[in-house]
Amino acid sequence: MSFTAQAQVYNLDKQQKTWVSMSDAILPVEFVVGDKFIVRAVDSNKNVIKTTIQSSTIFKRSGEAFVQWYDSTLKQMYGLNLKFKADAPKIENFFAEGIKKLDVKKEESVTEMPKAGDINVKPKKDDPINAPQRPLVEPNRNANPSKPVSNLENQLKDFDTNDSGMNNVLQQRVKNLEEKITLLEETNVQLRETMEKSNETYQKQLSLLTKDNDLLKAALEQSSITAENYKKQMLGYQEINSKITEKLKDITIAYEKLGEIITKIVILENERNLRQLYERKCMEYEKEMSVLESDKITSSEHSRGSLYTCIIPFLSKNRFPKNDTKYDLQKLQNEMDRITQLYDAAASKAVLERDEIMSELESLTSRLFEEANSMVATETKLRFQLEKSPENILNPFKVTDNFSFANFVDFLVATLGFLISIILAWKANRKTAAVGRREMATGFTIFSLCMISTVFVSQKLFFNGHPLIPKYIASVHITLVSCLAWLVLFNGFVGYQILIDGQAASLFLMIIGMLIVGVTSFITCASNFLEIPALQFLKGNVVLEAIGMIFPFVCVFIYIVLQVILVLKSLGVYLPLGYLAAMSTTFGLGILFNFVIVKPISYISQGVLDGSSIGTFYFLLTGILTFLFWNSITEDEEILK
Repeated sequence: MSFTAQAQVYNLDKQQKTWVSMSDAILPVEFVVGDKFIVRAVDSNKNVIKTTIQSSTIFKRSGEAFVQWYDSTLKQMYGLNLKFKADAPKIENFFAEGIKKLDVKKEESVTEMPKAGDINVKPKKDDPINAPQRPLVEPNRNANPSKPVSNLENQLKDFDTNDSGMNNVLQQRVKNLEEKITLLEETNVQLRETMEKSNETYQKQLSLLTKDNDLLKAALEQSSITAENYKKQMLGYQEINSKITEKLKDITIAYEKLGEIITKIVILENERNLRQLYERKCMEYEKEMSVLESDKITSSEHSRGSLYTCIIPFLSKNRFPKNDTKYDLQKLQNEMDRITQLYDAAASKAVLERDEIMSELESLTSRLFEEANSMVATETKLRFQLEKSPENILNPFKVTDNFSFANFVDFLVATLGFLISIILAWKANRKTAAVGRREMATGFTIFSLCMISTVFVSQKLFFNGHPLIPKYIASVHITLVSCLAWLVLFNGFVGYQILIDGQAASLFLMIIGMLIVGVTSFITCASNFLEIPALQFLKGNVVLEAIGMIFPFVCVFIYIVLQVILVLKSLGVYLPLGYLAAMSTTFGLGILFNFVIVKPISYISQGVLDGSSIGTFYFLLTGILTFLFWNSITEDEEILK
């Protein structure tokens, strides 16, 4: 019985405890079971390994394609790194069967009996089975009668003296079993240690996951509580605002009343001043009268007449009664005191209300500023995280378990744009009498390829393969955009008929220019995106990068200017200018959404769409409006249905 396997042979270095290769290449290893169990491998007529397997040999399969055994005779551990994994279980079964056969042969050699009728066969000296039988207990064995020997002791002595061969076999088997048990115990200890380490690792991971779950739950509960608090605070702020509005109305009314009171006070103060002047004049008059009592009547009458001449017009002018010389000054004083008290009460009340309102306004303002600062800080943090993230926050649209759309809206818009651009290219080519129909059809064909490349870029198709594949796809997309910009610029000059449209010269110039622009754009992208050694000297070239970024915008701007001049100078109509203005607007909006506000749209829509989807939609509208403009200024028109 034999078996051959392809493997590389190793032996174990006892000092360094590492496997050392005994062969530089894979050799045929032969396993032969006959009178002996031999394993040998030959390299160029030289025995790399030749070992004899004993029944006590310990064999172990330590890997999917690695087996090892210990040669107790040579005191050496051997290992085989198999070429084919399927040979490992075969070798394991072969070892088991070979060791079983060795055990059977050893038992047959031990229990070999003479054949019937063969009387000349003598029992072997060391054969305990075929040795002459003796009684188990001999009477003369007990030399000391005071210490009797039991039958069991006599049997053991007989077994020790006469059955030494069987004892050696049993001892060898016991030794083999002990070695196997030791190996199993070591393996069991290793398995236990591995299981304990794995259990500890799993417990740590489970504890970490539990902590993360608890943190997430706490954060969710805290956010819910914060939202509830914000709602309550907003309701409280609304109530405070309504109260402040009512108090402001009351204050306004109080100030109006206060103004009226102050006006009355001013009038009363003027009247009091007039009354004091009247009293002073009266006292002067009385003094003058007392002086004139001793004078003549004529002089008295003359002075009295002059006094009345001065005072009466003044009293009549200031609304005092002419004949009332005893005016009720006490009543006027009481009225003035009452007005003063009302004024003081109103002023004190206004001051108190003003202080209360100012304190409430200060507290409300401080709370509003605190809330505003926290909200601004939260918003700023979210925006910083959004700007810091390398990609847009988009929720993929899952179709199956193994496939999902990275940007489903952009995929729909780009697919729709591809179909529409194919239809527009077909319709442009059908206008046989139109100027520049072939050039325009070529432009819409390149536009459809741009839409297809947009699908590949936005959905990250084939991005799981080689890391350079997405860079190649992005380079092709930018190259197609540059070629489309050249075609737009070329179509701007077609209407002037510098070269006859549709002829070989015009088409040749268009294709040559498109190839030059495309190759230049691809080289620029390759020098920046791809690690091509031959183009490393162009990496970081500011001029090439500026041309690659500005060239499409310059082409579109020149096209718009040329078409405006063409329409105003040659056609004299204004309807096409409306299409041209709409086209310029959609192109600008597409640039804005595609390059400026990509991430804010994704943040606002909560991952449903981003600015690139809206930008693709506006670019599609730009293409449709370009066709409508060209259709309105050319002959053989067809209505776009």
